[in-house]
Amino acid sequence: MKFDDIKYKMLELGLTDYESKGYLSMLRKHDFTATELSRISGIPRTRVYEIVQKLVLKGLCVEILGGIKKYKAIAPEIALSRLIEYQKADFIIKENLAKSITSVLQNEFKKNSNNNDPLDYIELLKDPKQVAQRFMGLVETAEKEILAFVKPPFSNPKKKLEKQTSKGVEAIDRNVTCKALYEISKDKQEIEWQYNQIDIAAKAGEYSRVIESLPLKLSIFDESKVIFAMEDYHPSESRQTSLVIEHQALAKSLKILFETLWEKGRDYKELLKLI
Repeated sequence: MKFDDIKYKMLELGLTDYESKGYLSMLRKHDFTATELSRISGIPRTRVYEIVQKLVLKGLCVEILGGIKKYKAIAPEIALSRLIEYQKADFIIKENLAKSITSVLQNEFKKNSNNNDPLDYIELLKDPKQVAQRFMGLVETAEKEILAFVKPPFSNPKKKLEKQTSKGVEAIDRNVTCKALYEISKDKQEIEWQYNQIDIAAKAGEYSRVIESLPLKLSIFDESKVIFAMEDYHPSESRQTSLVIEHQALAKSLKILFETLWEKGRDYKELLKLI
């Protein structure tokens, strides 16, 4: 991994862009004044003291006592461990806060329950991360059955897709019936990775088949909830909008579509011929 790519990994750990730049810049020499750090990192001078104090709070650097204020980075193996602990503590605080206000918000919601929008059962999602989180939540709460059309290309990184496979395996362990019909990737280099993911799920107990083409990405949960992706076609790019709909009639209708195409599917091990 290139050092320049590390900044983006630091963002995933919960640092802001300026915090990431500040810490990584501090690694370049023993210590810095705030002015030096601003010049080297690109953090505006009006923000650098604020950013340094946040890094101190999160355990990534320390202030060196003396006539001139200087700051020194904490060794990465210690700093990153402290950052994780900070994130855990922050999550617990937020979790407790959410619990403390839930009942108040629920009472307010019930007061207005007669004014529900007739389309409240439809959620519209555009951000791939949000879609992935919502999908994982539906998998985790499924009780009886999950049916899925799995269609490349995928908008999320492979590691997140592999995590989705793991969640599916957990559902199988809860005695949820899982059936997935996979569209064979058009990218020959992707087929081996695709086969390995299907093989993991199939060996765990998923019913898995492949097919040349699927009309859309779709998952059906307990004959009551569906999530599916719709392509947004633009002259310069293609994006996706995903819909989550809780509607039994729709879910049962889409299950008929699933079962029709399932009968046309083939054993997933046929992918071995393409590897």
